[in-house]
Amino acid sequence: MFNQLGPELRLLRQSKGLRQRAVADFIHVSRGFLSQVESGVSAPPSEAKLRELAEVLGGDPDKLLALAGKLPTDLHDALVTRPELWPAIRLSATR
Repeated sequence: MFNQLGPELRLLRQSKGLRQRAVADFIHVSRGFLSQVESGVSAPPSEAKLRELAEVLGGDPDKLLALAGKLPTDLHDALVTRPELWPAIRLSATR
């Protein structure tokens, strides 16, 4: 699934006219790691790093998390504490 994350990150970064080095420095990862994520070679970064990427690139953090195959912590917590929501979510997912 995260093979869709890389192209989205690259598109966002390039649309802002940013180099990989600048983005990597901003979120405190190596340029090589960011390159691997954009290429789909490496697994996606953590939720926190994806949120930082969304901030610097002007992207939607929920979309980046979804493309990375990750469930946001706040959503996870809501589902764990409110299992009565599950049937509605399952129904919604089949539409």
